[in-house]
Amino acid sequence: MIVRHRHKPAAHFAVGLVGLLNSRWTKAETSLRRCLELNPGFETARTMLGYVIHKLGRDDEARQELARAQEKVPGSALIPYFLACIEAANGKRDEAFALLEKAASGGLYTVEIAPSQEEFRTLKDDPRFSASLRGK
Repeated sequence: MIVRHRHKPAAHFAVGLVGLLNSRWTKAETSLRRCLELNPGFETARTMLGYVIHKLGRDDEARQELARAQEKVPGSALIPYFLACIEAANGKRDEAFALLEKAASGGLYTVEIAPSQEEFRTLKDDPRFSASLRGK
């Protein structure tokens, strides 16, 4: 697909998304960065890239990418969700819960996806976990 459509951002986004879904973080990063080279305004790609960079262990850089995306798409519910993943992975429980609530309040159906999220395993014993999934 990429050979034929190498100049199309959507093709690189698709490969990046498949990489993300299959935990192929380096491949996902490469494809999402190429997507953004071709279309710097593709904020969904930037959001996914932020999460991928987190999975590669570069959390400060991940926060920066997600902040850039948040500037362009301030109402996104996915961005606070990915930021919650980062904060939870770094032991910042209060920040993670606040961001999870923001994601749920913004319309992300966190009750379905958060319980299986690896980063939230340390939060599950806290009563705020199930409450944060419902939003306000």
